[in-house]
Amino acid sequence: MRQLVAEWTHDSTAIEGNTLTLGETQQILQLGLTIRGKPLKDHEEVRGHALAIEVIEELTARRAVAAEHLYELHRVVMPRVPVDALNPVGAWKREYNSANGVVDGRTVYMEYASPAATPALMARWLEGLNRRLNVTPDRVDALEAYVWCHVVFVRIHPFFDGNGRLARLLGNLPVMRAGWPPVMVSVDHRDAYIRHLFDYQWACGRLEASGELLPETPRLESLRAFFAGEWERSMTLVDETRARQTRR
Repeated sequence: MRQLVAEWTHDSTAIEGNTLTLGETQQILQLGLTIRGKPLKDHEEVRGHALAIEVIEELTARRAVAAEHLYELHRVVMPRVPVDALNPVGAWKREYNSANGVVDGRTVYMEYASPAATPALMARWLEGLNRRLNVTPDRVDALEAYVWCHVVFVRIHPFFDGNGRLARLLGNLPVMRAGWPPVMVSVDHRDAYIRHLFDYQWACGRLEASGELLPETPRLESLRAFFAGEWERSMTLVDETRARQTRR
């Protein structure tokens, strides 16, 4: 579990621009060290993400997850930032957020769900999450639950910041609840991950309050295949651990 936490934390924070290496991340988490020359914000992000994994483990024991649990998780994941009424920590976004990408050789601007639509969309997302928590999926269904939770959360982008880290955490709730190791997206595959997500969202368009949460398209199948490949790393780590225990 310590290996999983270190690798998951390093990859997920590094995808968002954290400069700490895997070795430095492990030193911070296991030894409480401060890395000379690295920003305090990077240290806080690592500690916050590791604590957020503990929160996720606690949530797997609940029959239902509520908005308040997501607010708490957002406060844990976000480093200390100046108070900003338009960019609240632990509350839904109050301003539009967006991403830029390249389509057919030109830059494009893509908006996530509007602040006005976010409460209704997150109520639907929570309903879908809780429905998936109360079944025991096999490996195929567990991956499908991860894809649904992760991708729909990203399409909504309910917070002003931290949405990627939260999506990668929350997508694993039904996976870990069923006893599977988490899906961990490698920072080495960051570009492919961002491209797959952007291409799918661009193909679907902005999500409206009553819109279809996860339209089935060929882009979605590419995302499924990508996440299935990423899952193999944690599966292999667990298999190696079991093999060591058998040899003892």
